[in-house]
Order: sequence, then structure tokens, then C-alpha cells
Amino acid sequence: YITDINLAGIKLLGYENREDALRRRKLEDHLKGGLHLVDEIRQKGYVQDFEVLMRDMQKREFPVLISANATADSDDRVTGYVAFIRNLSAQKKVEAELRQLNRELETLNNISKTVSDSLLLNDVLNSTIEKITETLDVDSVRVYLLDEEQKYLYLAAHRGLSEEFTSLPHIQLREVGNGILGYAAETNHALIVDDLKKSSTPFRSSIFREDLTAAAYIPLVAKGQILGVICVSTHFLHKFTSKNVEFLTAIGAQVGMAIQNAHLFAEVKHTYEELQLAQQKLVQSETLASLGKLAATIAHEINNPLTSVFTYTRLILKLLKKEKCFGERIHEVERFLRLMESETTRCCNIVKSLLAFSRKSVVDRKPNDVKEIIDRAVDILKHKLKAKNIRLARETQAKLPMVLVDFDQLQQVILNLLTNAIEAVEPGGSISITTRASDSGEKVEINVSDNGRGIDPEHLPHIFEPFYTTKEECKGVGLGLAIAFGIIKQHKGEISVHSTPGKGTTFTLRLPVKILEA
Repeated sequence: YITDINLAGIKLLGYENREDALRRRKLEDHLKGGLHLVDEIRQKGYVQDFEVLMRDMQKREFPVLISANATADSDDRVTGYVAFIRNLSAQKKVEAELRQLNRELETLNNISKTVSDSLLLNDVLNSTIEKITETLDVDSVRVYLLDEEQKYLYLAAHRGLSEEFTSLPHIQLREVGNGILGYAAETNHALIVDDLKKSSTPFRSSIFREDLTAAAYIPLVAKGQILGVICVSTHFLHKFTSKNVEFLTAIGAQVGMAIQNAHLFAEVKHTYEELQLAQQKLVQSETLASLGKLAATIAHEINNPLTSVFTYTRLILKLLKKEKCFGERIHEVERFLRLMESETTRCCNIVKSLLAFSRKSVVDRKPNDVKEIIDRAVDILKHKLKAKNIRLARETQAKLPMVLVDFDQLQQVILNLLTNAIEAVEPGGSISITTRASDSGEKVEINVSDNGRGIDPEHLPHIFEPFYTTKEECKGVGLGLAIAFGIIKQHKGEISVHSTPGKGTTFTLRLPVKILEA
């Protein structure tokens, strides 16, 4: 029983006065589930900082911290207990507020991270709604965004509401200024409604059906511009505090930034797509121009020899008509026929080169020895080198790795480069072929150099273009280097050129290496 109590105890337990507390009241009567405390005091004679729930006379519960000691007489017999009770309500409230503040700060940090990491507005909105419902004691959220003309709010994301409610026309789309939602967008002010069913909103009937009770309408703002409204609501009695509004306003600022980022991303994406379209049109225009140039070049290249064939055919026909037989002019007829044969062969070579250039053959890439390919190409051109008295020097690095190439196609490239070099040098000139592994060991580098006339700077950017040639007429159609360029690119390699007029030219090939297993 309580035998004595101070004024703080009287106030804490809700007694009217000291006499009221001493009317044979028991401490156990005020404890909720505190029998363990009483047993421990009786067994040990004391307790220290025992946390338990108490009830006052009005049955209100509150947390307390109890320390108690037994009192004894001169014979060491327990005569009573002295208990010190400390009310923890204020401390618990502060701790709860701190926990809530930490949760809110963590939520703001997570939303900020989502805004920074994602340019997809739907992801940001859905993540924000989830964080709000986790952090605050609410169960439904709607996010509305303003249209481009700032006249209507449209529902962009929602959670915790029935499909029947969210599909209503005035819930899907709302004119600015219409209803509480529209008024929040019009005034750019946060609005709190503790009892929606008593509000003057024109949409009360749908709120009744959805059984919504309280709501907070928070504008979404970025750089002073309103971009939408977030509506946080509950299906139970709830009072939004000023701290709740501050927290939701901070979230609104973060979401406003996400909306601006999404708009900026959409503009950049649209600009990029327009640029891509313009580039495609430019490429198409360039392609058509190239096709026109190609057609004109082919027509010119084939027209010349055909004109010659046509002319000499008419001459032979005239001779036959005049003289019935050629007689003494047989040698002249033979010359005409040889020229016709030469021009016809020229037409065949042009067509053959065109077919080689346009053919999309499958590349049979295998590990091959570069030295063997070069030796085979040199053997084919030995007679040309000898005819012009050209010195050919070959230098191959020891233990050169294999290259992953099509043997015949790489041989064709080497033949084209050597043929060009032979035609570029004067009789008695020199050509060199050097082969080495790149510094990284991932490629093999082949250099074909000559000391010929070189290539003028204005021609260098065009030498790999089809039908571009600086050779005299009848000595080439400008497809050799274009074919070589295509083959090297098919092999995932590189081809480049360096030339100095009057001193010579060097073509460099870089080809991928076949990495041999240890």
C-alpha cells in the first residue's frame, strides 16, 4: 500500500490530494503488466531504472522509470519500500520526434538520390509515393502535373486508391482553380483539410464513396515555378501537423526538380532525334550525290573504249565495202582489231573491278603468317619489278605473331599496294616492306613504302574513294585502294597513308593478332 507520496507523485498518478492517495491504494494498481517489478523488489530488495507503463486515475497510460529500495527496522526486517518514479513521456516524445525526423531526412536523401540517378519521371514519382507512405502515417497519395499551357492538372501517379475513384474524369483531369486541388495549384499554397467530408469541395460525393477523411495538398515547385500538386490523404481520422507540411514541401521541391530534369531530358532527346533525322537526310543526300558521281564516272570510263570499238568497227566495214578484201591494207585492219581488243579488255577490267568492289563476300579469317602472304604477292609481281629495275627490300620482325585474316583477301591488298608503288617509282627506284608487332602486341603493322613521286596533299583525303585516281587515262579506274580499304575494314583493321610529293609514299596496315593459347 502507498503510505506516503509527494506532490509530484500526486500529480503524476492523478489523485485529487494526499489523503486520496493514502486511502489504501496499491502501487500495483497503477502498473500495466508490472507484476514482475513487484516480485523483483520483494526478492532482491531493490530495483534500479526499471522501465514500465503506468496508469493514472483517469486510466491514461504513460512510460516511467522506477528505482526502488526496501526499508528495514533495527532487526533487519523489511518494513516498506521507497520508490522513485520518473515520468518518461516527454523523453519518449522527443525520441519519437527524433526518430521521425531521421526517417524524414533519410526519405529526402533517398528521393534526392533517385532524382539525381534517374531521368525517368515515372520512376521518380513512384519511388516518391512509396517513401511518403512509408514515412508518414498515410495510406494514399496522388501526384498531379500541369500541362504545357498551365491550364489543367493531370493525374501522373497514384497509390492506395481504388480504380473506380482514380478513373473518374475529375480525378484524372482537373482545371486549375477547380476544387481544393485546383485552388492549391492556382494559389501556389499548401492546403490542409482535416475533414474532407465537411469541406466545400464540389467533388464531395466521390470523396464519400472513396471514404477519404483528411488530406494535404502540396504544390510541386522548382525555381519559383509551380509544376503540379501532390495530394496526400488518409482513409482514417488524421491531423496533418506543420512539420508534416514542411516535410512534404521539401519533397515537393525535390519532385519539382525531377520534373524539370525530365522536361530538359525530353527536349534534349527531341533535339537529338531531330539531329539524327537531319544527319540521315544528309547521308541520303550525300549517297545520292555519290551515286550520281559513280554513275557518271562509270559511264565515262566505259564510254571511251566503246567509242573506240565503234569507230574502228565502222572503219573496217568501210574497207570491206570499198575493197571487198583488204589486200595491202591487212596490216592496218590488224592494228584496228588489236585496238578493239585492247579497249574491249579495258571494259571487262572495269566491270571486273566494279564486281570486286561491290561483292559482299564472306571473310574466312584464320591465323595466317604475314610473311608468307607478302612473299606470295611479291612472287606474282617479280616480272614487273624486274622490268623497271626496282629494288625491293623486305624486313620482318623475328617471332612475328600470326594475324587473323583471309589469306587471299590480304594478298589482294598487298598486290594493290605494291602495284601502285611500282607505277609510282621511276625505273631504278626502290620499294620496302617492313613488318612488326605493335607495342601492345595486339596488332601486326605492315608498311609498304616507295621513293616515287608521292601524292599531293589535295589528293590525300580522296585516295580511298571509289573511282578517284591520279593516274593517266587507261592506267586505272580508281578502285584498287577502295577495295583495299574495304578489305581491311572487314578484318577490323586500319589502313593509313603518309606521303611527301617528290619523296615517296608509305601505306600502313594494322591487323588484329591471333592470340595463341599457352
